[in-house]
Amino acid sequence: MTRLASYDPTETITVTPMRTFPVIRDLVTDVTFNYEKAREVPAFTPPHDNVGGKFRMAQLDVERGQEFRKCIECFLARTLSRHP
Repeated sequence: MTRLASYDPTETITVTPMRTFPVIRDLVTDVTFNYEKAREVPAFTPPHDNVGGKFRMAQLDVERGQEFRKCIECFLARTLSRHP
């Protein structure tokens, strides 16, 4: 998470694939595991007794759900969680 501009222009920078996932080729890694896990997460459905749309969610729960919408699928969070 460091800007390249912060490095000396003569310094060598090494780029490697993410170590958490199997390498397919060059810098390409197999992130199939992430998509499989994402499919296991059930979709949200309000309770069946939600007659008249009276179901309410706490703001904290709404915000947690919105965090996932911001995901750009870079898998950095998954990488960090598997290798502290």
